[in-house]
Amino acid sequence: MDHMDGIKRLFETFSVINFWDTDNKKKIDNNQFSESQYKQNDWNFYQSKRNSDEKPKSLKLYQRHTGDFWTKDGLNIISPTKELIKNIQSNKEPNWNEVSYVILHEVFRRKILYCGDSGNLAWEEIMKNDEIAQDLENIDILFAPHHGRKTGGDDKNTYIDTISPKLVIFGNTDSSKHKNYAPFNNRQIPILTNNEAGDIIITIKENSEINIQITNNDWESLIASKNTTWKTKLADCKIVLI
Repeated sequence: MDHMDGIKRLFETFSVINFWDTDNKKKIDNNQFSESQYKQNDWNFYQSKRNSDEKPKSLKLYQRHTGDFWTKDGLNIISPTKELIKNIQSNKEPNWNEVSYVILHEVFRRKILYCGDSGNLAWEEIMKNDEIAQDLENIDILFAPHHGRKTGGDDKNTYIDTISPKLVIFGNTDSSKHKNYAPFNNRQIPILTNNEAGDIIITIKENSEINIQITNNDWESLIASKNTTWKTKLADCKIVLI
């Protein structure tokens, strides 16, 4: 639900013309909602949409699937595969995080990788495909798996060496103690977190320059609290903090 809270309001506010959903069988007991911040009507709304045949039709898409209205916009489905779905579904205690969509988005010769909550099994499946692994080389912006937690990506963090991101974004989490800072810091890869930066607004220009704005801090104080070389390092990659 931390990826879906507000979905009903989203559909009421915007016209949604594509709805992709993984073939999961996740269930939530009703009493769980009384113990959390999430809304049961959002969950119920999701259940109705994931079985919809129209307006919008729910689509189950897998690695390398293509479409007339999104492939040309640079969206490439990296995970899940049908094999991974079957593997997770056959497990007595399935970890549905593993079937999260991993999507490569290419815009003006820049590569952004959205990783959902994908973990070790998903990345094992991804990296064994040489062609897929080659597509993931030299990522410009990585939305880290599972909010940047230690349970995201593969256990030994070897995927980081393949994708070699220029900037990593960690999603909002309650506590930083679960976040996997070390593998990125050891590789001197700049990190932004929603906890510190608030909203992160990324604009990619036709000349491939990336502009990044934040709403919950100012760059000078944020960079000073992290690593003063980051700003120069990002500028060298034509990633400009504005």
